[in-house]
Amino acid sequence: GEIRIPDRAAILIELAFHDTCDLDAVRLRDSFWTSGAMWGIYKGICQYFGTTPTWGFYSSEYVSDTIPSQLAPGEVRQVSITLRNRGVVWSEAKAFRLGAVDDSDPFTTETRHTISGEVAPGQTYTWTFNLTAPSTPGNYITDWRMVRDGVTWFGATVQKTIQVGGEPDTQPPSAPTNLSATAVSPTQVNLTWTASTDNVGVVGYRVYRNNTQIGSTTGTSYSDTTCTSNTTYTYEVTAYDGALNESARSNQAVVTTPATTDYIIDNPQATFTGTWSTGTMSVDKYGSDYRYIGTQTTETGTAVWRPNIEVAGYYDVFCWYPQGTNRTTAAPYIVYWNGGSQQINVNQQTNGGRWNTLVSAKPFSTGTNGYLKLGNATGESSLVVMADAARFLKVGDIDTQPPSVPTGLTANAVSQTRVDLTWTASTDNIGVSGYKVFRNGSQIGTSVSTSYSDTTCSPNTTYTYKVSAYDAAGNESAQSSPAVVTTPGDTTPPVISSVAATGQVGGFKVTWNTDEPATSQVEYGLTTSYGSLTPLDPTLVTSHSVTVTGLARRTTYHYRVRSKDAAGNESVSGDYTVKTK
Repeated sequence: GEIRIPDRAAILIELAFHDTCDLDAVRLRDSFWTSGAMWGIYKGICQYFGTTPTWGFYSSEYVSDTIPSQLAPGEVRQVSITLRNRGVVWSEAKAFRLGAVDDSDPFTTETRHTISGEVAPGQTYTWTFNLTAPSTPGNYITDWRMVRDGVTWFGATVQKTIQVGGEPDTQPPSAPTNLSATAVSPTQVNLTWTASTDNVGVVGYRVYRNNTQIGSTTGTSYSDTTCTSNTTYTYEVTAYDGALNESARSNQAVVTTPATTDYIIDNPQATFTGTWSTGTMSVDKYGSDYRYIGTQTTETGTAVWRPNIEVAGYYDVFCWYPQGTNRTTAAPYIVYWNGGSQQINVNQQTNGGRWNTLVSAKPFSTGTNGYLKLGNATGESSLVVMADAARFLKVGDIDTQPPSVPTGLTANAVSQTRVDLTWTASTDNIGVSGYKVFRNGSQIGTSVSTSYSDTTCSPNTTYTYKVSAYDAAGNESAQSSPAVVTTPGDTTPPVISSVAATGQVGGFKVTWNTDEPATSQVEYGLTTSYGSLTPLDPTLVTSHSVTVTGLARRTTYHYRVRSKDAAGNESVSGDYTVKTK
């Protein structure tokens, strides 16, 4: 229907382009087409009241320019032209550009300058480009106008006559001063500086980060929004004029961005195993989508959210999921932190669309060792486990200060196989939990007191000991000064026991034992002077056996056994007799 109010205009508007039915929605989402419809309404109202429209479908209005009136031969000057859109939306996608009139210009071969983004009706747009003066002095005209390539030229013409002659501007601006940098967030640094001066005029400033240009500005401030958390940056700024003379660099401003302490990991950044589906329909999701998998009695799928912690501390861990009646009532979330873990079963049929606390104030070290895991082994049937987002929020500082270094370390070799150590206790801001003992660079044990006995030594061996202290947070001190000790050598011969002999035809067999590994040898003869010696068996054993052959039959022989340990200490048994057969 149409409503008419006496003495007032009434308009019934229906927006539909109707090239084809499937294009209606496309056109309505296209800003060029909708702005065309707006202009059509504007024109219709003007016609209704018998008024000529001020602006056409394609229209532009001159605002300003920085084109100079004079240039030296061969001089390069950066200029700008600013126009206001008075018609439909401009964009590069629709071939709207700033063009050199007649597609030529004596100052440049670049006759088209494009638009970034869109310029809506009423908005202004500034093109910045370089003009290079001809080498021959004289008066030259540069003129520019809006064009929709392939359709029409339109709007105001920016025309300037430039006198080419004289000497070019070769003097750079003064260097910017008082550059300061402020890290306002983990990813943003704000810069400010004092303006430069120039004999003609400063056009703008170039911003450098770690010696690489990252941007430019016409003012005396700049925001770098491309930073990384917990990172140190060095900034410098230069000024340049219309002739593109660039100043020396400003003073350096060094800044470190703060570390991230609040980590939100959405499901696209999580790691999945098994077959998960992607959903978008739930309105209480985090971000644009979520994952889900059917419940099982055994685990067939997992999701892991793993932050890269920059600052060690105590963290709260949260989960986010879209709720529903087909969700599990016992989603098995497991949080892993520095030195522990905990499983929390969550009912995903309620409390969806928000951060739900899983654990509070758990210690997380730097790096990626801590994480959140979710599986689908709930034991339920015909339900799904939802995996959406996780959050790790630092709520407290963790002890990062190590104890002091232990002092006064002494080492005493109390036996061939034992060294006793003592030292002076360390101190710590919270408390020393214990000490690590190192021998020749390798840890061999720990102690909660200020002493330690190393019972794994070898005789006649030199050892170097050091000790470090550690606290409950795992902070470890540097190692103490070394204590060097040599264990005494072995001077004790082996003890011989259980000597026995068995007569054999023309010989005999002797057996005996020693209390430590030793060699084997037998002395024998018809008297206690012996006179004969079996070949030395150098094998170090504790159970010995030697057979003597080539003797007279049915004769009594004297014998004794000899054994020597690894240190060269030798034992000789008493005299024994045996009769051959």
